[in-house]
Amino acid sequence: MLVHLLLKIIPVSLEVMYICSTNLKASKSAEVGRFITKLLEGSPDILKEYLIHLQQHMVNAITPSTSALNIHVMIEFLLIIFTDVSKDVIRHEKLFVLLERVGALTKEVFILVRNLEENSRNEENMKEASGASLNLLNVIDVRKEDLKNVFLKAPADSSQLCFHMSDGPLFMTFLLSNLNDLLNSNAYSVALIKEEISRVKEDLEHIRSFFGNVEQELHRDLCTRVLDVAYAVEHVIKSILARDHGLLQLIFVLPETVGKIKLVKKEEETEWIIRKLTSGPAEVDVIPIVGIPGLGKTTLAYKVYNNKSVVCHFDVRAWCTVDQERNEKMLLQKIFNEVIGSEERVGEDCVENDVADKLRRQLFGKRYLIVLDDFGESWELLEKTVFREEHCTDELKDVGEKIAKKCDGFPMVLDLIDGVISRKEKKEALWLEVLNNLSSFIFKDEEEVMKVIQLSYDHLSDILKLCLLYLASYPKDEDIAISSLKKLWSDEGLAEPTNLKSVEEVLEDYVDKLISSSLVIVRGRREQSCQIHDLVHDFCLIKARMEKLFDLKSSIVLSSSSSSDLMLRRRTVIYDQHLHSDDISFLLNTSSL
Repeated sequence: MLVHLLLKIIPVSLEVMYICSTNLKASKSAEVGRFITKLLEGSPDILKEYLIHLQQHMVNAITPSTSALNIHVMIEFLLIIFTDVSKDVIRHEKLFVLLERVGALTKEVFILVRNLEENSRNEENMKEASGASLNLLNVIDVRKEDLKNVFLKAPADSSQLCFHMSDGPLFMTFLLSNLNDLLNSNAYSVALIKEEISRVKEDLEHIRSFFGNVEQELHRDLCTRVLDVAYAVEHVIKSILARDHGLLQLIFVLPETVGKIKLVKKEEETEWIIRKLTSGPAEVDVIPIVGIPGLGKTTLAYKVYNNKSVVCHFDVRAWCTVDQERNEKMLLQKIFNEVIGSEERVGEDCVENDVADKLRRQLFGKRYLIVLDDFGESWELLEKTVFREEHCTDELKDVGEKIAKKCDGFPMVLDLIDGVISRKEKKEALWLEVLNNLSSFIFKDEEEVMKVIQLSYDHLSDILKLCLLYLASYPKDEDIAISSLKKLWSDEGLAEPTNLKSVEEVLEDYVDKLISSSLVIVRGRREQSCQIHDLVHDFCLIKARMEKLFDLKSSIVLSSSSSSDLMLRRRTVIYDQHLHSDDISFLLNTSSL
């Protein structure tokens, strides 16, 4: 009886709060101002109690569905906010603005629940309610960003929790079992963070696979970090589910901890491969790094390849980019060219008859590391997404492989090409048209292309965005020496030493992160180089033009300046496309802004 009474009374209170926070807000009356303040101060407890009863009412009165689950997730999100409002985690000057917004959201939830209940037998109205409930999940993402950047105080204590148990593997087993139980749970509090729990479980399972020989295979400090982040994630998840300072945990600590686990996983993989290389068998060995495009395989190989202990251990190192070469001699020629460097390099289209003997003599009696970076997976992924269960004819396969090759190993370009050919009839002539006019097809809708590449760009920090834009000052298809690029960034003031890292380490971190973003790709040369795809190059120029970072002039003159305080100097780069790439002149005019 009480529940039904509250369900009738509280919506009236919500309406009163809404009117007060909108219509009466502009009033100059001090008495009205005090009334609104008192109303808002008391609203968290009222709304929290109401949401708990509303959630119980939904369980009893509404058939479980995706729409109902989405509403439950939003209710859980709001409950975490209302529970922590009184704990001095909200910036004082923003408190009432936040209360107004979450009050409006609570009202919206009530309307959705009412509509869901009243229209349960009307299919058309149910579709509308379903769309509205799905939008709630997008609203949660937006509100999380608002809470992080506008409303919440940063956590005062960000110290790392330390694992204090004696049996690390046993703890990991229990933790993974608990995470699995949570994923199989129907609890609404779990639904709010189910995606993060799933990601953590997957990464920790991967990490646990190394625990059998952890003392032999991993450095002790890395082992300690693995257990510390695992212990920390257990604490974070428990806090959110119990609503114990759950708001700060949800907005700040959980994303940070998930990121730490991902970082430790990558460090663990790197350490394992380095140990395998430097303390493995004396005979020739192969270490495969496999997976679909975009997983970071090239980034991992790059970190290992340039590790100091690996550099010192091997007499010869070579990085060779291949595309599932069918001709064995041509592949050997590519490897030989990379081993000897540029001095005696033979054109890749010209294969020497005795290349195998030459390569054997070059490597005989030496420790050597040869990385074969294979981009042949691109066609396999395209074929799977375009044809699904259908059969691909030999004619289309031949053209498709050539189209995939133009991806140059860039996952985002693969997505763009996939979108183009998926809309085409499966005819060789039409696919050949795409192959011969790829850029024009993909860039037909410049705005759409911007959106696709923007997804990776948006995840970069401001400083990395500037670093990326500098790559567009090089000609298209240019193999850019990473040492030269780092010097450029350093000269432009884009890297400063920190308490933990030197300038060189900061620059190396920039390179790693850009490669991880899939916007930049490693190229194989004796001196490590990188490249951006033509589409990314065009994107950067478009972005620079939109943000007025560059003035584009004849002969391709890029004059970059930015109002951002990150851009410490002004740089002018001039290059002539008619010159050979080895003869490009960079005329630098540097002056303080």
